[in-house]
Parts: sequence; C-alpha cells; structure tokens
Amino acid sequence: MPVPPEYRMALVYYAAGHVQLRDDEVTQDSRAASFIGSYKQIMEVGQ
Repeated sequence: MPVPPEYRMALVYYAAGHVQLRDDEVTQDSRAASFIGSYKQIMEVGQ
C-alpha cells in the first residue's frame, strides 16, 4: 500500500515508538514517547 510522502516519516516514528514500547527496558519508555510524540505532531499538522 503506497504511503504519501508527507506521511512517511510519521509512519517511521510510529513504528519505532511501538518497537521501543515492546522492549522491556524501562529506559526506552521516554524514547518511545518521543517517537510517538513526533508521529502525533506530524499527523496533526498534516490534517
């Protein structure tokens, strides 16, 4: 399924954030939140 260019980085941030959340390390939680926050910011601007 093709992803429009303006949403590609949002998809990368979303996937990276969820991968970080699945990791059991507590130190990764803030990094995951950062990736997911970047995803949300891109999606809000794109609407």
